[in-house]
Amino acid sequence: MHYVRGAVALMLSYSCASGQTPVPTVDQEIKKLAAAAPLAMRFEGTSGDECRRWQKDFAAKLRELLGPACAAHKVANGDSSSN
Repeated sequence: MHYVRGAVALMLSYSCASGQTPVPTVDQEIKKLAAAAPLAMRFEGTSGDECRRWQKDFAAKLRELLGPACAAHKVANGDSSSN
């Protein structure tokens, strides 16, 4: 384990010393992308009916984006109903 820490420290020091821009971590990249993501499906209605319609549309889009993983999760949890 000490070898790995030393190797990482050496690589980081080389990157900084050589003037190269450090590569962001996965966490940093995800935060950057999430902050810049457009909010195309914001709820802007004013009534309960508009809210229910928006929720239905949003749920459909979410299921579409999750793809087969969403269906597999429902099957694994014994939920055979569809919305």
